[in-house]
Amino acid sequence: MKKVNIILITLSIILCVSACKKSDNDIYFTSYFPLEVGNSWEYQYRYYIPDEPNFSDTTLIKLTIIRDTLIEDNITAYVVEEARTLRGQTTSRNFLWCIQDSALVTLDYTARYIPLIKHYALNMKIGDNWSMYPQFNNTSVYTTKVVKAEYENYPFQGQKVPAFLIARGNPLSTEGAFERTEEIFAPRIGKIAETRWETVYGRIHMHETKLLAHYSN
Repeated sequence: MKKVNIILITLSIILCVSACKKSDNDIYFTSYFPLEVGNSWEYQYRYYIPDEPNFSDTTLIKLTIIRDTLIEDNITAYVVEEARTLRGQTTSRNFLWCIQDSALVTLDYTARYIPLIKHYALNMKIGDNWSMYPQFNNTSVYTTKVVKAEYENYPFQGQKVPAFLIARGNPLSTEGAFERTEEIFAPRIGKIAETRWETVYGRIHMHETKLLAHYSN
């Protein structure tokens, strides 16, 4: 079975530069992504094959900011604990979140703070695009995120929230091999949903992630 690549939710590590320093007037930390110790997000990730109704796996994923830390050059980063529970078994790992060059990025402790994933540009607008993996010179449609739509009142858990539709990959098609990911990002909350379609040996495989609960200080 093809390796499951879970977006969200899996956030990794970033390059340490002065742009990661947090100041009291830094609107990015307060208006786009709530980087505060104690904040948490609980997701449900489901992997299934539409024409095989008896095949489905569901994983519960909890992300918690457990502390902040100073890394190279006295830069503030946030240690995130990720716990995944599948079929009664829970595994966990830690990684770092930080703001770099007006974007939320992920780093790994063992990678000398090289940026692994660039998740979201801040102050986004329709048409903005960026590479998920800035350390590689890769402009593939599979690794370039594009802001496709902006919503003033996106329905989320009985509320209406501002949100963005962000996509990568080629257009949906039933012919030939394709892969496409669409996610909904809500400022002040985080990623609230993601759907990924892919063909594996000519069959469509689905990966769906949705935010079940979140807590922000």
